[in-house]
Amino acid sequence: MNRFVNRLKQQLNTLARHPEIGKIKSQTAKTIHRASIPIPLSGVLIQTALVQAQLEDVQKIKVTIDGGYLHIRGEVRKWMVKVPFTLALKPSEAHERTVAFLIHEMTPSLNERIKQHIFHRPPYLRYEEKQIFLDLNQIEVIRNFKQGTIKNLEINGDKLWVRIGI
Repeated sequence: MNRFVNRLKQQLNTLARHPEIGKIKSQTAKTIHRASIPIPLSGVLIQTALVQAQLEDVQKIKVTIDGGYLHIRGEVRKWMVKVPFTLALKPSEAHERTVAFLIHEMTPSLNERIKQHIFHRPPYLRYEEKQIFLDLNQIEVIRNFKQGTIKNLEINGDKLWVRIGI
């Protein structure tokens, strides 16, 4: 019996060193590395995440997605006066589970200190160098995936499609 086990181990080792087996292992590892799950995020889900971030002095937030941009509308209280604002954001990159949005357009044009004051709410939301960073873990659908990072993101129609790697 011992000879049989030793001979079986020897044959398996020989098989494991075969070049075709090495290619199969390599291709399998690449496929697993590329595997991801697409998740559509609507404006309402993103709006909920922004409300949870408790933006200071911001009211009546409305988020829509169209034309390749994420549009945020609302009112900000500035010196006891309510000022309506609109933002057009374009997703630029993702790091782990945080998405960076470039500010494409903003009306009225607020100075950097006011933008920092309104949109810098760690850990949910950060404002740095004309970019807004949103932690997508605040959205339940993303939080349900315990592992994985954002592999890709794009706006298609009225959804922000996020691909979470598995």
